[in-house]
Amino acid sequence: MAPEPQQQRPTQSKRILACVLCQQRKKKCDRKSPCSFCVKAKTQCIPSTPAPKRSRRKPTKELLARLERCEELLKRCTCVQKSLMYEPLPLVAESESSSPTDSNSSPPPECDKMSPASDEQQRTFYQ
Repeated sequence: MAPEPQQQRPTQSKRILACVLCQQRKKKCDRKSPCSFCVKAKTQCIPSTPAPKRSRRKPTKELLARLERCEELLKRCTCVQKSLMYEPLPLVAESESSSPTDSNSSPPPECDKMSPASDEQQRTFYQ
């Protein structure tokens, strides 16, 4: 059965909050005026006001640029690792007689698109 419009959840503006004393002492407030805790404590029951709505922070341009640099470095590291897997390690005897490059071993195609990072970019990343 669908709930009637009147029985739906009250809006936040109508929500009654715990009184100031109950909030400070972290007690369960019965939200009456005065509440039972304030009556027992023989103090004035002051209803608390809701905290102002906080605006959502948006990521800054600097943070997004930094994230982009991190992702680029990660791609480069992955490509270097993949290219190392494709290159055979030269043996001591082979390295003296022939070059370590082989026509069958080449880095993955996506690594060809990568340009080497400048030293300046890498230095600013780690600072």
